[in-house]
Amino acid sequence: MGKVISIVNNKGGVAKTTTAFNLSCALSRLGKRVLMIDLDPQSSLTIYCGLEPLELKKSIYDVLTNHCEAKDALMNSPIEGIDIIPASIDLSAAEVEIVGKIGREFILSDKLAPVVEGYDYIVIDNSPSLGVLTVNSLIASDYVISPSEEFEQLYGKPADRRRKLYNGMIRCQLFCYNGKKHPDAPREDEKK
Repeated sequence: MGKVISIVNNKGGVAKTTTAFNLSCALSRLGKRVLMIDLDPQSSLTIYCGLEPLELKKSIYDVLTNHCEAKDALMNSPIEGIDIIPASIDLSAAEVEIVGKIGREFILSDKLAPVVEGYDYIVIDNSPSLGVLTVNSLIASDYVISPSEEFEQLYGKPADRRRKLYNGMIRCQLFCYNGKKHPDAPREDEKK
C-alpha cells in the first residue's frame, strides 16, 4: 500500500512546494512510483510540472467536489515515474463547498483509496492554511513533513487546537528539518 506524505506549514514561503517536488523526484529516482497532489489553489506544483492551471479539464477540485474520481484527474508529469493530480484556482471554492458536509475531513482519504495501491508514495503539497483542505490532507497522511526554520512554529496555538479537536484521528509521524545537524548544534546562520 502506498504511503501518503503531506508537506504542511501554515506559513507561506517555507519551501513546501519545492520540498514536495524534490521529494517526489528523489523517490522516483529510487525507482518508486509517485503521485503528487497539488492541494494549493495557487497551483505552484502544477506549474512546476509545466501545466497551465487555467487550461485543465480536471483537477483536485473536481475530485473533492464529486465531479470525477481521482483516477480521472491523474496526469503524467514531465518526470518519468511521477503522476500528478493538478490544482487550479477553482480549488479555493472547494473549501466553501465541502465545509458543511458531514465527514468532510475524510473526503480526500476516501477519494484516494482507489488509487493508493498504484503508487509507492503519494506526496501532497498544501497551501499555507490550517483549513479543511489541510485537515483532509493530514487525515489522509501516514507522514507529515513541515519545512520550517524553527521547530516551535509547529506547536503554536492553531496546531494545538487541531490536535485537540481531532483527538487521535490524525495518525501520522512528523518530520521537521531546521538546518541543524544535531538538536543542540547552532544553525549555520547562528554561528559566530
